[in-house]
Amino acid sequence: MYGLNLLVAELPSTQKTTVEILIHISTRDYDYALKLVGEAQTEINEYKTSITEGVAKNNCFIYYVFFELLKSLASYWKCVEAEKYYDSWCKLQDAFDCLRQLKQFYKEENNTLQFITRQLLSVEKIYPYKYFSSCGFIVRQFECSLCSQNIDSDNCPHVKGQLYSGEMAIAIARNIKSIDHLAIVTNPKNKRLVLAPDDSRQEFNLLRLLILEFNAKKCCPLSFAQVHLIEKIRIDPDHQRAPRNSPCYCGSGKKYKKCCIKSEQIPHLHMDISLAALLESRASQF
Repeated sequence: MYGLNLLVAELPSTQKTTVEILIHISTRDYDYALKLVGEAQTEINEYKTSITEGVAKNNCFIYYVFFELLKSLASYWKCVEAEKYYDSWCKLQDAFDCLRQLKQFYKEENNTLQFITRQLLSVEKIYPYKYFSSCGFIVRQFECSLCSQNIDSDNCPHVKGQLYSGEMAIAIARNIKSIDHLAIVTNPKNKRLVLAPDDSRQEFNLLRLLILEFNAKKCCPLSFAQVHLIEKIRIDPDHQRAPRNSPCYCGSGKKYKKCCIKSEQIPHLHMDISLAALLESRASQF
């Protein structure tokens, strides 16, 4: 089962739709995959509005998030292929948000979730982003998204982050008084606030190489389990050898032996791709 073990009798088409979406992502037909996601989410919302039972509504919320994950996945690879790397990073973080919610609310093991989690965690390491901005605000109160009461008060019966009849209780900041701090951090809650994103950076060549592997049909978005980054040493093609005691060619004024002699070899990131397909056979899934 590639979809979730939820609403199987109530929404039987979700299993087939899940496989169709995965196939279109695998064949790099991202736009059609996104179209199918939209149709599935519409069907879930229509069913959700037609029922009153709380547990069933919660299951609708969970399945909606599952399709939101597939939407983020398709959007991610679409951005990577378009070489919109910062946009792809944001879609990657959207996918992680969905995975965190599914981990919280869906306790059964699922091959699709395990595959996507393992793959995206490895792909995230390719990105060169190391520093992020972080803002802190002084807020007068946080309002509950469900009852509009102060979520920290006794008047609000809801717990932030929990589900109530298919809706999550969210704390909404109201009456922001001032900025408490602005910092540069390495491990923020929101990794979208990248400092100086630049899609032309050389480090993105690894993602470009991955797409070349797709084009050569050696793999596809759902046929590799993870990537491994290995640092190797190689000869710098721009390095110039010179007599040890001669002035260095870089113009530093130092002798070659005390300057660029050590830069003949440079570190180089090598990427190994571990092949493992999520979809076993297209025809057998229908």
